[in-house]
Amino acid sequence: MIRSAVAPLRLGSLGLAAILLLGGCSGGETDPEAQAADQTTNSAEPSETTDAGETAVPAPPPTPTAPAYKPASVKGPAENVLLPEMPELARQESREGLEAFAAHWYELANYGYATGDVEPVRTVSGDTCLVCDGYYRTLASGYVDGDWMAGGKVHVEGVTTPSFDFVPTVDGYFQAIITITQEPLVYYGPEGYQGTTKGIGIPIEQIMEAEFLDGGWHVRTLETLQVQQ
Repeated sequence: MIRSAVAPLRLGSLGLAAILLLGGCSGGETDPEAQAADQTTNSAEPSETTDAGETAVPAPPPTPTAPAYKPASVKGPAENVLLPEMPELARQESREGLEAFAAHWYELANYGYATGDVEPVRTVSGDTCLVCDGYYRTLASGYVDGDWMAGGKVHVEGVTTPSFDFVPTVDGYFQAIITITQEPLVYYGPEGYQGTTKGIGIPIEQIMEAEFLDGGWHVRTLETLQVQQ
């Protein structure tokens, strides 16, 4: 669970849609010469069909599909978890870019809860982010000695930037306020269920300070702004 220095949080039916009947109607007698001509023409058609069949291009093989995602349970950790891809907007040095990055950061955090891999978050977070450190410790303890976790997913309810002119702080950081909720975090191990940490049902706000450096955003601080009772 996301933690903060302000308020610690561990952190058919089968049917026929249509039937098409292809046929023809005859009117009057058939001209014998015309009938003979039709038979001559029809007798030549099979060779054309054969030629066409011989030159037909085979259909390409079906595109392989990725293994289906399997959520964590008492039977084992999550499987086939896809790493969230950063949207192009989140790479822009702008108000919209920071807001997109902030939402993406929580997607990376959710990936960590499901896999135990903190590196995607660590890559875009600085050493000064204390909440990030708490997040790393939570995952380290939840994925040790064959243990794993389930749930803990953070839902981003909204992202705003408080600065009207989108100007940095005196430290050179830009701020974003993120409203989140979080699902309960369940702990499992080889012996089975270990316990549950309560989630965040009532939305809370966290403030993120980020710096645009080397072509991308990096989190410098993340704190809980307020907890609604």
